[in-house]
Amino acid sequence: MAYTREKFKKIEPWFEAINQDLLKAPISIVLLVTDKCACKCHMCTHWKMKKFHQLDYETFYSIMKTCEDNGMQSAFLSGGDCFSWEHWERFLQDETLKSAIQITSPFIVPEGFSLDLLSRLKWLRVSWDAVTSETFKKIRRTDKLDKIKEDLKYIIDNKIIEDVGMTTCLQKDNLAELYEMGEFLANLGVKRWIVQPVNYNPELEIPQESVPHIGAELLREFGGAFPINNFDVLIEDFKTYNSAENIPCVIPRMEAFIDTRLRVWPCCNIAQDSFGDEERANDLLMGMIHHGPNAGEEFLKLWNERKNYLDKFSDFKKIHKLCEYTCKFKYFYYNLGFASCKAERPTIYI
Repeated sequence: MAYTREKFKKIEPWFEAINQDLLKAPISIVLLVTDKCACKCHMCTHWKMKKFHQLDYETFYSIMKTCEDNGMQSAFLSGGDCFSWEHWERFLQDETLKSAIQITSPFIVPEGFSLDLLSRLKWLRVSWDAVTSETFKKIRRTDKLDKIKEDLKYIIDNKIIEDVGMTTCLQKDNLAELYEMGEFLANLGVKRWIVQPVNYNPELEIPQESVPHIGAELLREFGGAFPINNFDVLIEDFKTYNSAENIPCVIPRMEAFIDTRLRVWPCCNIAQDSFGDEERANDLLMGMIHHGPNAGEEFLKLWNERKNYLDKFSDFKKIHKLCEYTCKFKYFYYNLGFASCKAERPTIYI
C-alpha cells in the first residue's frame, strides 16, 4: 500500500518530538494566500464567497520567517489559487525564505509569467479533472486546458520542479475519460496520481459500490506507471478508515492551517470551505491572529497554547462531522501512522 506507507514514513522521523511535545513550531503549515481563483468549479463553492481576501506580503513573510526560524520544515500554499495572488512572483524570488514549498493549483498560469520561477517549489500538486476541452469547460468553467497541458509539459521536460503530482476529483462528469486521463499523465511522465471521489455534491457523486472496481481497474492499467497512487485505498473501499476506532488526532500538534482571514485551524478538513462561508466548524477554531510584522510571533504563541486542544477526543472521528466524513482523504493516515508507531515503539531515540 504505497499511499499508506508514504504517509507513515512522514510521521516516523518526528515521532518523539510530537510525542513529547518538543516542537517549537509546526513541522508544516498550510497557508491560504488568496481566495481568488481562475476557475469556478462546479464541485466547489469557494468562488461563491461573499468577499475575497488575500494575505499581504508583510504578514505572509512574518508567519513564514518566524516559523522557519523555529524549526518549520515546509509550507503548503493554496487558496483560491497561488497564481491569482498578487505577491506570487515576489515570493518565488524571495531568497530569504528557505523552507520546502508545496502548492496545489489548477495550474492556470497567467500570460507573461515565467515558469522557470517555479524552480523555487519542491512539490507541485495539480488539480486534474479532465483531459478533453469539453469536460474541462464543464467542470472548471474556463477554457485553458491546452495551455495547462503545454505548461505541464514544459515543467516536466525541463525538470523545473522536483516532484509533480496530480489529484483528480472523480465525479460523474469525468468518469468516462478517467483512463484517457491516466494515459495522458503516464505519457507526460507524472509519477504520482491520487484519485478521490467527489465530496459535498450528491449530484456529482459516483455510486459508492463502483469505487472498488474503479480502483482495481486503475491499479491494473496504471499501477506501474504511477509509483505513488491511492488505487489500493479505492480498492479496499476505505475499509481501514471505516474500521479504525479510538485513534486520536495529532494533527494540531504537528501542523496548522491559516486562512486568508488569519483564522487558525487544526487542518483543512475543519477549515473546509466547500459549502461556502456558512459551513464552518467555529467551535474548533484555534483562534485568530492579526496582520502585520508580528503575525508570526502571534501565531506561534497561539499554536503552542492550543496545539494539544484536540487531545480530549480519544477518536478523531468524534471531533466533528467533517472529520468523520472527509478525513479518509486527508490526515487519517498520519494519525494511523502515529498510533501504529506509538503502539509498536512507545519510545524512539532519533
